[in-house]
Amino acid sequence: MVLFKLEPVEPRLRSFVEQTQHIAKRLGTKWAPLWPALVHAVRSAIDHGIEVPSERLAAGEAERGRIALRAARSGATIAIEVHDDGRGIDWDRIRERAAARGSNIDSKDAVQANLFAGGVSTAQEVTDISGRGVGMSALSTVVHDLGGSIQLDRITGGG
Repeated sequence: MVLFKLEPVEPRLRSFVEQTQHIAKRLGTKWAPLWPALVHAVRSAIDHGIEVPSERLAAGEAERGRIALRAARSGATIAIEVHDDGRGIDWDRIRERAAARGSNIDSKDAVQANLFAGGVSTAQEVTDISGRGVGMSALSTVVHDLGGSIQLDRITGGG
């Protein structure tokens, strides 16, 4: 487990992307595009999911948030999981942003699809970490181009 205490995350994430790109190129793997795209899920978990310590304490949570990256293989299938113990996805905000763009929000699946549509973000403001609404779209594109799929556990208030 890695704990960040008032340390800028951007340089660490940039290093993560650079290292994964280098390793993927060296190995010549077809999965090369996945690793730099996966960082978007980690960025979203940090910037949108994990609350600041005061909010976590007020919600009865541990002061420090946790993000877990897991990988498992079953036959020819590889599952990569990004899990955080933060507030979860703000589905009302996704619905609101999608509706403002004229997107379909008639079902849970339609709202979920908007999470992966370009230009949709729950961020109040654009930062150097996230907020432009392109990261999850980029991740989704890469995953689908590689023949994979993305599954979300929709737990509001539970990561």
